[in-house]
Amino acid sequence: LLATSFFDETFEEVAASLPDLRGHELVSLLASATHVARNAVCITDADLDEPGPRIVYVNPAFERMTGWTVGEVVGRNPRFLQGPRTDRRVLRRLRADLEAGRPFQGETINYRRDGTPFVMAWRIAAVPDAEGRITHYVAAQDDLTQVRGTEHKLRSLAARLQSGLLPDLGEMGHVELAWRYHPAAEHALAGGDWYDAVELPNGSVAVFLGDTAGHGDEATALMGEFRFTCRGLVRSHDDPGRLLDELEAAVLTDHAPGEALASMVAAVVGADGTVRYSVAGHPPPVVRRASGELEVLDRAQGRLLGAGGPSAPRPVATAELGPGDVLVAFSDGAFEQRSRDFDDTYRELLGRLAAAPATPLDQCEAAVAPVHEPGGLDDDVVALAVRCRHEADIPSA
Repeated sequence: LLATSFFDETFEEVAASLPDLRGHELVSLLASATHVARNAVCITDADLDEPGPRIVYVNPAFERMTGWTVGEVVGRNPRFLQGPRTDRRVLRRLRADLEAGRPFQGETINYRRDGTPFVMAWRIAAVPDAEGRITHYVAAQDDLTQVRGTEHKLRSLAARLQSGLLPDLGEMGHVELAWRYHPAAEHALAGGDWYDAVELPNGSVAVFLGDTAGHGDEATALMGEFRFTCRGLVRSHDDPGRLLDELEAAVLTDHAPGEALASMVAAVVGADGTVRYSVAGHPPPVVRRASGELEVLDRAQGRLLGAGGPSAPRPVATAELGPGDVLVAFSDGAFEQRSRDFDDTYRELLGRLAAAPATPLDQCEAAVAPVHEPGGLDDDVVALAVRCRHEADIPSA
């Protein structure tokens, strides 16, 4: 029971439930209780002065994890497990937490007896005596090497899958294109953000940017289905509102309303710079004028794909791209942050677009700028930007 409680609660809670035991007695009881635990356990004294705390007990799980026996490690400081890849920042935080009387939790790379590295996650709690003085530290340790290795393989596989599903765009017909895509740091796998562009038989260029709900393989699979279905449908006509309706019917017909959701921007850019667009539950695209002014294209907002509702045709609106103007579409990851007010972060996004140069690449970089800020992203983010090449921009032969 005590061993189970240690891993499910903080040690302080366990100690509080056994108030009549002194520090050394509690350590002895804890050592006995954790002898059969699956987690590695290491108990040290509480001397933080150099050379630091010394090991007084390790359980058999520690021996299996590290290759060292209890007789070989008792009396040594645990730093003998460290090596060149051990994160010194984690060790500094460990020291600071213990000196401040705080429990510690961290992860770094340590080394087994044979020199092989392994990823160790561990938690440390203090053991007080009857007067409240700290006499020992107890560390519960886990070997996460296989877990982190599997995560790395899945991230690599997801990246290859994502790169196979998302195109590398540049110039197409009369337009210049740029894009940027970043998955959120907290999501190991690919997400559902996507973009594409297709040159149509009449010389127009259709551009799309969407976001399917969720993360991981299901969202990625649905994203791929949207993209490839969209490429087929758009070649038959250039009505962005009709395209969204047909796409919803083709991809989500087997799903109940609300079961699978997606947002999307569809726009058709004519050779003369006329843009016809329709938006399905997505942040509206923005035109960054060559003058630095912004126009938010919010006159064709419709419901999410898959949300159900009225069957009326989706709205379609028009805008104009003059020389040097850039059309920018982006997912909500460009401005949504859990700890920030939505209106504030959206205004910041518009400010970044206005301040950035009027090139497709610079506008995309401005849209995804939060990926470079402390804390990273709360969601995947994708941006797609388009600029028309007017006759004045095309060099004569």
